[in-house]
Amino acid sequence: MLSAPAALAAGGYIPLTNVYKADRPVYDGSYNVNDGLYPVLNYKPDGAAYPYLYIPLAMFRKLGMTVTFDDKTNIAKVTDGREKTISDQQAAINTLKEQVTLKDAEIGQSNDRIRALQAEFGRYRAASEFNEIVVYQGMVDGYMKFSGGYWYARAADSFTEGRGYRAMSDGGMGQSYLTVINNLSEQVTFQKSSYMLVPICVKYVGKTTDGLYGFSDEAGTGIKKYQIVDSSDTGVSFTEGRVYVTITGINENGQRTMISLNSNGVGVTLKEVS
Repeated sequence: MLSAPAALAAGGYIPLTNVYKADRPVYDGSYNVNDGLYPVLNYKPDGAAYPYLYIPLAMFRKLGMTVTFDDKTNIAKVTDGREKTISDQQAAINTLKEQVTLKDAEIGQSNDRIRALQAEFGRYRAASEFNEIVVYQGMVDGYMKFSGGYWYARAADSFTEGRGYRAMSDGGMGQSYLTVINNLSEQVTFQKSSYMLVPICVKYVGKTTDGLYGFSDEAGTGIKKYQIVDSSDTGVSFTEGRVYVTITGINENGQRTMISLNSNGVGVTLKEVS
């Protein structure tokens, strides 16, 4: 490798002896600098232990260097531009490494998201496992109704009311699952827990003769009486004949209770009166 920058005196010439023209290739890297009009010379200065090869300035440009010549001082200056090229290439490599690191981080985040979705929606099922047909019966108070069952709705689910869908149901350890193939051919899994209050639908049939709230099943049979837990019906409004999704349970007194959104969109807790 040639050293740079180097200032070379070009003025005043002294005849030399023992200077020989190189008669074979001389390589700088992979380039032969002894293949042009200006040959490489072999010269041993007085007092030097060994001879050295001398490359003409004319060949430096072919090696990617910059040669400038000052006519006033007769001084030539050589700058090795390859050093900047190497520096630029290293900077570009570092930039690519940073981009790869960022991309790896994005891929890692995507994989984390995929694992989270798999955990949320359950395992992917084979098509042969979908041996049931459920009918989507619409949304009721924020719940999706499939063949009489109610499941909590999620965003981006795609179903058409009245249409039947291939489905499968399973469960275990207190959990119930319903997996349905929607309009986009996606597997959508719904979950219920036996340890939690289960949503059911009731129909409001109107106030009874003793001023209580009458609710039946969806078909309008099996009327039961309920009263507001706080004994105040201020702001409570139910629409006669409308079906409401309720959360049912048993309170500390052994009474059947249900929580429902009334027609005003307000959550109401009622208890059954025998």
